[in-house]
Amino acid sequence: MSGTNLHKQGEIVFMTCPFVDKTGRLSSKSRPVLIISNEEYNKKNNSLLVCALTTTIRKWPKSIFLDSKLCMENGTLPLNSELRPDLVFNGHKTEIGRKCGEIKESVLQEAIQNLKDIIAIDSPLTKFI
Repeated sequence: MSGTNLHKQGEIVFMTCPFVDKTGRLSSKSRPVLIISNEEYNKKNNSLLVCALTTTIRKWPKSIFLDSKLCMENGTLPLNSELRPDLVFNGHKTEIGRKCGEIKESVLQEAIQNLKDIIAIDSPLTKFI
């Protein structure tokens, strides 16, 4: 685990993630995630904002297909995946495992824009929040 390292926005890392299995029991396993919180936030907090990746391609609205050979700026993504900006969660830095690499800036910007679209950050309704 690498709890003291500076984690950068746009990195794909493995993180221990909780989930409910098919029997309804809470479990956890190491899953790839994209760090979406910025470096300033990451320096000041013990946790990171991340969004999920999955190799089960379902073409969810606002999801982004990641071609394992084309989406990375550096490092490797083992399999084609689907980035899910609609599945955002907060994970403690001590739950971070190995780093796969960094995605291309254009993919990161698309993910951030899709997240903004999902929560309607530029919507007139957000002025009341």
